[in-house]
Amino acid sequence: MFNLFKAVCFLLLISALTASAAAQNLPRKPPAREKPPEASASAESSNQDEALPSERQRALLLLDQLFEQARGCDDETFRVRAQAEIADLLWQHNEARARLQFEAAFQAIAAIKPEAQEDDSALPPEFSAQSLLRSEVLRLIARHDPEWAGKLGKSAGIPLEEISDPAEFSRPSREDDRQPETISQPTAPGSAGSNPQAATQTAQGATNLSLKSALFLKSARPASLPDLLSQAEAARNLREKDNLYTRAVLQALSENDFAQALAITEKIGQAQLRASFDSMARSRAAMAALSRDDFDAALRYARELPNPSQRAALLNQMVQRLQNKKDIPRVAEILNEAERSLAKAEDGADKARALLALAGAAARSDPLRGFEIMQSAVSAINRAASNGSQRAAGQTGFDLEALNFEPSFPLLARADFDRAVQLAQAIEKREWSVQAQLTLCRGALSARREPPSENKSP
Repeated sequence: MFNLFKAVCFLLLISALTASAAAQNLPRKPPAREKPPEASASAESSNQDEALPSERQRALLLLDQLFEQARGCDDETFRVRAQAEIADLLWQHNEARARLQFEAAFQAIAAIKPEAQEDDSALPPEFSAQSLLRSEVLRLIARHDPEWAGKLGKSAGIPLEEISDPAEFSRPSREDDRQPETISQPTAPGSAGSNPQAATQTAQGATNLSLKSALFLKSARPASLPDLLSQAEAARNLREKDNLYTRAVLQALSENDFAQALAITEKIGQAQLRASFDSMARSRAAMAALSRDDFDAALRYARELPNPSQRAALLNQMVQRLQNKKDIPRVAEILNEAERSLAKAEDGADKARALLALAGAAARSDPLRGFEIMQSAVSAINRAASNGSQRAAGQTGFDLEALNFEPSFPLLARADFDRAVQLAQAIEKREWSVQAQLTLCRGALSARREPPSENKSP
């Protein structure tokens, strides 16, 4: 029995020694390394995104892609501005990554080549394109971290007061609060200018006024509409006649006599001046009709406007007013009218801008209609850009600032984010496409999240 006990103890001892040796031979787990800033920022973003609605999650993912897309833009200034705006949007969702993007955009300014000066007098350094762009980026940074903006500005030699404008810290609304295009009032020929030297010369020559000049000065005094028309008919000089007729048009408009104003414009001899005053009279008449909810008259005047942007601006205001009245059938009628009208317009910047505005107007009440019109707008943008590229540089009159994506893409993004992205990416010019995508991301990220309704059925 004692021998059996010794044998069992010996076996237990052997087993214990074997297990200890095996444990010592197991591979050890290497210590965890710190994640690089990019990985850390991405992980933080992933964790935060899970709590966001799906549209916002996709918008944040798209912002990362846009930052890289902007690198390929030919316009270096646009590239920096776009990347800085992307970082500005991303900050509240992923501060670490936004800081990296802000720093990359700020450092990229140094690589921009200075513009060649036309004369020998170079601009002071603080007014160079690079310095102004740095101040612009620093003001965006200062909205989130004024201290960091101050340090970056100091390193670039930019005083703190140039990036600490209080008005810049209260970010304006990105929604389209701007009024539609209005037609500026033409200046009648012969009107006095503001040049002091010209005024002095006029005073010196006043003693030798001819009979013709005296008649002009007499006609410049306040006169009634019949008096102006009588003087215009009696005038022998075409320029003098046109001056009196244009004054008569303005007088008729001030009296809200739109029919008379339009009749007088037909008597203006100079074709371009006549067309300008005719457009102004029809625009004023349409706005007056719209103010009294006479949509039939407003539509009649709007149809006769030759400029598609002006026509679309008026139709856009009609749509807004009808939407406020919940007159959806009439809204659809006006939208169809506007789209048919623009379909006949010549391809170019005016048509593209008008369709963009119209898509925004439609999206407010009928997103599906808005998407249809936006498809036409994208096609018009691409055709205008293609036609412009065949002309001499600087003669197209169609640049990035000419396109306003704010009234349309944010609304479309809230209705169907993926479809809005597809339309924005269909814009062929990279800068415009990036700007459109950035605008719709802003719309998706700024959309208010509605609380779930308890009455909704599962």
